[in-house]
Amino acid sequence: MKRLLLILSVIVFTGTTITAQESVLFAAKAGINFATMTPSESFSDNNTKTGIHLGLLAEIPLSNRFSIQPEVLYAQQGTSAYVIMIGSGPKKQNINWIIFS
Repeated sequence: MKRLLLILSVIVFTGTTITAQESVLFAAKAGINFATMTPSESFSDNNTKTGIHLGLLAEIPLSNRFSIQPEVLYAQQGTSAYVIMIGSGPKKQNINWIIFS
């Protein structure tokens, strides 16, 4: 995972220095997630979970009409359900993602 992050960072920053004359734009994203999971035998009291998502993006122009937009996004998703595991008591299910696109 560290190697992948390093490679992606090198690609993004190399692209930024190459096209710096064409005004690379940086921005931040933020929002709210309302997530739920499909109920199954493993879940009880399945409710919607409210979470946040935060991210950074860069718009890198490659020509006058074409650009790429890499993003890194942190998102809280999951459900407020209690997971019933064999051999243990119920546990709350929370999922946090780091998304590269």
